[in-house]
Amino acid sequence: MRKYMFMAAAALLALAACKPEEIKPKSEELQDPLTSVTAYLDIFGYQDVEFVAYPDENGRIEFELPVFYPEESDDLVPLDAIQNAKLVASLANNVTMSPMLNIVDLTKENEFTVTDQLKQPRKYVITGRQVSGNLLTSFKLDTFHDDVNNQDISVTGVIIGDEVYIPYMDPLPTALKATYEISPHAKISPDPSRKALDYNTPFDLTVTSYNGVEHVYRVKQAIPPKREKGLRPGSGRILFAKKLYDDLGVTQFNLTTSLGILDGNLAVNTRGEDIMLLHPRTGVKTGTYTLGQDDQGNAVKGNLVNFCITSDDNGELLMSNLIPNAEAEFKIWRIRDASSKPELFIHFTPSDATLSFGRKISVQGSLSGDAVITAPCHTNPTLSFYRWVVKDGALVGDGKPEWVTVQGLAQGWNTNVDLIHMEATPESDYFVHAYSLNQLSWVSGTSNQVKHQLEALSVNYVPNALDLTWFNGAPYLAAVQLNSFPWGGADICWLLDLTSEDAFKGKLDEADPSTNIDGDGNPRAPQAQIWSSINTYGAKAIGYDDNHPLNENFLSDVLLSVSEDGNYMYLYFMFCHGYVVGVQFDCIVGE
Repeated sequence: MRKYMFMAAAALLALAACKPEEIKPKSEELQDPLTSVTAYLDIFGYQDVEFVAYPDENGRIEFELPVFYPEESDDLVPLDAIQNAKLVASLANNVTMSPMLNIVDLTKENEFTVTDQLKQPRKYVITGRQVSGNLLTSFKLDTFHDDVNNQDISVTGVIIGDEVYIPYMDPLPTALKATYEISPHAKISPDPSRKALDYNTPFDLTVTSYNGVEHVYRVKQAIPPKREKGLRPGSGRILFAKKLYDDLGVTQFNLTTSLGILDGNLAVNTRGEDIMLLHPRTGVKTGTYTLGQDDQGNAVKGNLVNFCITSDDNGELLMSNLIPNAEAEFKIWRIRDASSKPELFIHFTPSDATLSFGRKISVQGSLSGDAVITAPCHTNPTLSFYRWVVKDGALVGDGKPEWVTVQGLAQGWNTNVDLIHMEATPESDYFVHAYSLNQLSWVSGTSNQVKHQLEALSVNYVPNALDLTWFNGAPYLAAVQLNSFPWGGADICWLLDLTSEDAFKGKLDEADPSTNIDGDGNPRAPQAQIWSSINTYGAKAIGYDDNHPLNENFLSDVLLSVSEDGNYMYLYFMFCHGYVVGVQFDCIVGE
């Protein structure tokens, strides 16, 4: 026994005498020690307004900070907000920063040392500068009369980099005015809204920012280069993200349900409120559509009356009530434009008074031409929906719906479901996104049999909104999944390219098809998925307090819209108690 005790003691002494060898990471395992820095500024009561900056090759991190906030307002950002910025660094593991970031004056050059994983120091300079925009964002010639063809012509310019294309190749009047949009507080010279210009000959427009930085655009009569089919990869960019409550002034909790396009404006529907109208590229509130009475003299504003909206390809709204909660008769109103009364377009009473409709409606096509309207049944559980057909601007079959049942789904849906056809015919395929099946499904329009399904999403979160449009000859599908909890992920929006049915497979919440590979070497994320926004714009991203509650009614929506000239596709999505977001895609070569 003593011998064993002596040997153990000797071993311990030997270990104590040895200095452990420092294990350093291999160079190929190293990560960038500092990837980004986030600044939080308190501006006019907007607490923790967030800005992100990245180091350049020389270790300089420069924040671009606004001159005005919000940008479209006339409120100058106070100097003390910039001098008292709260900074947070994104550091790799086993990396230190000295001095520690806290409150930093971004009007100065602030030096910091970051010690990387190999204990090597790196110097960084963090500072900020105020910038204001100098961009031309839209351009349209005033309507003129073409005497040769005896018609009025409207031409929208296409802005690509520093060039403005006027895509009309016949001779133009030698003196035309134009309307345009530029960055807030910027000026344009010459001003084409005040001075008539000759667009047959190239010329320059100069947009100057509030702080004097110029951006010169060359205006020329030419056809812009377009991709042969579909959108330009990587063209998606966030145009705006507006908080429903803090930025847009919504005051009703758990009642903002849906989105649409009306007269070129983005329409936001809150139950029992007039419809809010936003600028489609800036998200700035432009007005409201007043919900008074319809063409039958009935009130159309109420908690269960203006329950859900959607829009067709031409920017006309459809609006539904909720039955049987509101009344026995299911109603869908048509709103042609912002100056028209709602027209009672569809009304019927289901033979079964317990059936529920109205939480979601969808339309594919044009109400003035051909369209397919769908309204899923929300009585749990069900696999069925009502469908109406519009032909040459008129409802087919005296407005009586067709009862359609989906075949091949593993289970029925409950109150959270949306579905939409691929084309403006009832024989076209359609898509279903529902809780708690949680599998985005592609269904045959002729047999109503499921053709393809993505893998199931997490059951903790709720998918309940879809939209589909055709852009530059290709079909695109948008879908969302919301989070109603104070924990976890979701609040996700996806965009899928439906050109290839073979690519419609995988798991939506595996974000990147190139990196999420299964055991057989196949991508787990859908190869059709081309864009996503993850966990950034929902209620959870804002945080919870008395003024920012949970999304307890499971409300979200998504909308796709194509510009009149066919060069841009816009994706809009909304999470109740979170944000309304606008994203732009294009099909232009080399923008």
